[in-house]
Amino acid sequence: MALAFDVAEDLSAVVRDPRALFIGDDIGEATEEEVEAYLSLLMRWNGKCWGDTLTNTPPWREIPATYLFCSKDEVLPPEYQARMIKDIRARGREVDVITIETAHSPHWTATKEVVGAVDKVAAG
Repeated sequence: MALAFDVAEDLSAVVRDPRALFIGDDIGEATEEEVEAYLSLLMRWNGKCWGDTLTNTPPWREIPATYLFCSKDEVLPPEYQARMIKDIRARGREVDVITIETAHSPHWTATKEVVGAVDKVAAG
């Protein structure tokens, strides 16, 4: 966490290099202007949630789950994503995994693939 984020005493956080971590080297279908506009909207957020305990049942325990595995993600590296998927499966739930060759923000860099994934899930 400390490498990717600056965390204040109140546990609010801001990403150190949002361009590198959220977008990466390949902006995909986005334009440079769109990426810059998106990045300009990012702000400090409440980082306390990183250590909070869930008080409600996670939805994946009750409904079918699909995970978009972002193979170039540096915020949630592939090893970490794989461990999350493994943990869900270890709890007796299946999770459909769709791999996208992109960084942490596939909605910007792989929009067509995200739409395809949503269409696949919606179609059943």
